[in-house]
Amino acid sequence: MQNKKGILFWDWLGTIYDPLEKKIIPCAQYLLDNNFEYYNVLCTNGYLKDLKTAEINFDLICSRDNFLPKPNPEMFIFALKKFNCSVTNCSFVGDSDSDEIVAAKLSLKFFKVDGTYSSYYEIAKFLTLV
Repeated sequence: MQNKKGILFWDWLGTIYDPLEKKIIPCAQYLLDNNFEYYNVLCTNGYLKDLKTAEINFDLICSRDNFLPKPNPEMFIFALKKFNCSVTNCSFVGDSDSDEIVAAKLSLKFFKVDGTYSSYYEIAKFLTLV
């Protein structure tokens, strides 16, 4: 397994997947496809059978199938241990209050996606893609 700088945690619904359009959000797809410095870890309150993740190559998927739902930090702690990362080198991309709460519990840098391109642009700047 290749060592990377840290982990970029992602929420699914509303962050990567648009439930109204029923498709992957293009800005999120671009960021996931071009993030080579951080592990891409999906942490979702959804169940695997309901996720359409085939188009995205995650380093790890943590779902409600095996973990307590957010804002419980259990799935994040599992990923931190698996990749031997410190929270200081990790960030979380989410869109809900429970996402923001778990990020605060773990002292993760939090990027709140609000459906605008500017929120994804902040993540692109963080990943030095722009």
